[in-house]
Amino acid sequence: VSRMEKINKLQMKSILHLNELFFELVGTHSESGAQYDLREDYKKRWDRFADINDLKNNQHLVQCFYIGEEPTWNDISADELKSATDYVKSTFPEVPIMVIEAYPALDELIIPNSVDWIGFDHYFIKDPRNDAGFKKELGILKSKFTNQNQKLVFVMDTHYIDFAHGDFGGIKLNEMREVATSYYDLVKNEPKAVALIGYFWPSSFDVPQYIRACHMKLRMNT
Repeated sequence: VSRMEKINKLQMKSILHLNELFFELVGTHSESGAQYDLREDYKKRWDRFADINDLKNNQHLVQCFYIGEEPTWNDISADELKSATDYVKSTFPEVPIMVIEAYPALDELIIPNSVDWIGFDHYFIKDPRNDAGFKKELGILKSKFTNQNQKLVFVMDTHYIDFAHGDFGGIKLNEMREVATSYYDLVKNEPKAVALIGYFWPSSFDVPQYIRACHMKLRMNT
């Protein structure tokens, strides 16, 4: 809670990443190589988490609940995802629930009605606003919406990996400014957009050689 309060003082709210609270790694038999199942005690775990952090009185500090990280890609069934998001929505109906899917699994994605914000991640694309493949994937995601109030979250590519961005994507580090500008222009012209979030901010979070947004020092053209 103290961390959320500090963030709030900076005029921001917190996105709570809750995937492992509800789902546990049980194997490797999935498209991603990571297979998750819904925990049997997910309701008790959520109730305890909400109680310890007094979310009833602190929910104003929360931007959204992030439940189901690339769920279909990680072999989380549609029924299990729905069970988790339905239960959270029943306890905190005013806080948006967010799901981000991996682009290869968009065709199989089933979005629960209890999910408010939906996005997908596809990196190493220089100009997503005009990329035919990216626009097709965006269209697939929109077709999966289950109610008119659901909104789009765009996951901007804000990390740089030499072999992936450079060799595969044909993007130089100093061209990440153009990547960011393309995402920004795409989002500001999308009426269903609710958020543009970057993956991600700190460098050396997982692999020391990867450069993240805080160390790019690139000014975006807007």
